[in-house]
Amino acid sequence: MPRKKKEFNKYGTFQTRFRTKFYESNLTQEALAKELGVSRPTVFGWFEGKNLPDILSLEKIARYFGVSADFLLGLSDVESPDI
Repeated sequence: MPRKKKEFNKYGTFQTRFRTKFYESNLTQEALAKELGVSRPTVFGWFEGKNLPDILSLEKIARYFGVSADFLLGLSDVESPDI
C-alpha cells in the first residue's frame, strides 16, 4: 500500500508567530498595515495564512515586533539573538 504524503504547511509557523506578535501588540490590522506601509488586505493575508510577506516586508515585520526574521519563519526558536 502506498504511503500517504504528509502535507507541509509552509505558512503555519509564520502565521502562528505573526498572529501571536500581532495580538501582543494590541493593534488593529489596519493600524499594523499603516505602520508597515502595506495594505490591510495584505496583513489579513498573512494573518490568515493565505500568503507570506516578501523579503522587505518580512524585515519590517521583524523590526516592528523586535524579533528576528528567522524566528518568524520558524528557523529559530530564539526571538532575537543576543548581540
